[in-house]
Amino acid sequence: MSKFQRPSLSDNLYPVNTQVFHTFLSQNGYIGVAITSKHTEFEKASIKVFVPKDSTLTQKQVEQTLSIATLKIEDFEQYINTIKSTDLFDKLIDMSLNTPSLKKKKG
Repeated sequence: MSKFQRPSLSDNLYPVNTQVFHTFLSQNGYIGVAITSKHTEFEKASIKVFVPKDSTLTQKQVEQTLSIATLKIEDFEQYINTIKSTDLFDKLIDMSLNTPSLKKKKG
């Protein structure tokens, strides 16, 4: 292996903000149906998935949930890369943290 080898795509994605993951599930037809002290429950047809109420999710947590949801990890990673390239990513993070952006605004 060359010391110049590029890191894996997924190395730069995790941990991922839980709110971003919730939005991905929603955009794929899952509806939030319950919130407990430990998790948020999403449902689509007869499939139920439980997302931990942590502020961020590890790659393993994401993979396990997507497996149950019959969604592909590659689709989620592509989604993350797409929103990272837009202002939507900053807006989702700001909303989830409920704090003003640390970026300096031009003007």
